[in-house]
Amino acid sequence: HGRSEQAEQGLRALNDSLEQRVTDRTAELRDALARVDQINTELRELNASRTRLLAAACHDLRQPSHALGMLAEIAAEKADPTLRPEVEGIRRSSAALSDMLDRLLDMTQLETDRYTPSTEVFAIGELLDELRVQFTPVAHMKGLTFTVDASTAHVQTDRHLLRRVLINLVSNAIKYTPTGSVRVLA
Repeated sequence: HGRSEQAEQGLRALNDSLEQRVTDRTAELRDALARVDQINTELRELNASRTRLLAAACHDLRQPSHALGMLAEIAAEKADPTLRPEVEGIRRSSAALSDMLDRLLDMTQLETDRYTPSTEVFAIGELLDELRVQFTPVAHMKGLTFTVDASTAHVQTDRHLLRRVLINLVSNAIKYTPTGSVRVLA
């Protein structure tokens, strides 16, 4: 009978010890989860802050970038033929910078769910003319024929998003076409 009591006390002590260890580990896990939640909150706040800073910087840089592009276009038309390659390099770099800033701004707006598409009805020919002006020199520098067919069609969409899609599409078409031509049809 004495051994049975000792065994029972031993089991109770072991059970109490196990229960205490489970309680301690549960408390440690709760603390760890609370720290993870706090770190996640801080990371979300840092990411939001980074996104706001990036959006503000892109917005502020777009105007001088656009002005640089306009000046480069004018210089490309008026430059002495011996300077055309350098001026074309400036123009292409300016266009790439402007495009990168637009992409970054779009990403920040989409990331924060702040970009609300604004649909309107407009003539697709307006965007096609922009493509023609922007990409004809780039295609010709690469030795490609670039044509954009005229269109009188109208679309109802977000003009900015469609412009971005078309610019990316044409830019990639020119970039990945080694020889021949690129043609845009609507």
